[in-house]
Amino acid sequence: MALLRFFYGTMSSGKTMALLMAQYNLRNIGEKVIILKPSRDTKANDCIQTRVAGGIEVPVDVLLKPNESLVEYFEQWAEENVSRILVDEVQFLTKAQVQELWYFTKTYNIPVDCYGLKSQFDLSLFKGSSSLIGIADEISELQTIAVCTKCGEKATINARYKNGKIELPGGEVIVIDGSDAYEYKPLCGKCYIDEVERLTGKPLIKIPKRKINRI
Repeated sequence: MALLRFFYGTMSSGKTMALLMAQYNLRNIGEKVIILKPSRDTKANDCIQTRVAGGIEVPVDVLLKPNESLVEYFEQWAEENVSRILVDEVQFLTKAQVQELWYFTKTYNIPVDCYGLKSQFDLSLFKGSSSLIGIADEISELQTIAVCTKCGEKATINARYKNGKIELPGGEVIVIDGSDAYEYKPLCGKCYIDEVERLTGKPLIKIPKRKINRI
């Protein structure tokens, strides 16, 4: 039985590079691979692009619209003997599209590997990622560690900055990396809290003071 797998990481953790390495190795042994990405990711237009190694770009085979069903591709992929589907920026897929990919793996016995972010800048899950966490057969954090831009520890949060200031929950939900005035930075939890509290001048979560009973 083919699997639907979700590989996640923060910004700069090498998600797209991992996908490109997978497609290179598979195609190098004669396998037919389909690269898919949501059209909501407007960076590099109809290509996927890495931030490392000079910004490698590779054209995608399917640029999927938000309201587009994947079902129309199923028979075509099967007839063309596709051996694997690779999805970049999977967090932008809809719940229905993720469910279709899961159904595809079980019905056509062709594996699907998805790469993307798990959470948004406000620490909530992306819709596509949330759906994958619920339905994927395997979920793995990428082993390439993205480091916090402030302290160098492991990054776990995709912080978003506008005009140099960290953004708080309540801003525009989707802003593609590289948009004017916006920038994403990987942060650890401690540095994220420090940045937010420095901006607001108050605790991120107010904890009541308690008396400690000493024996």
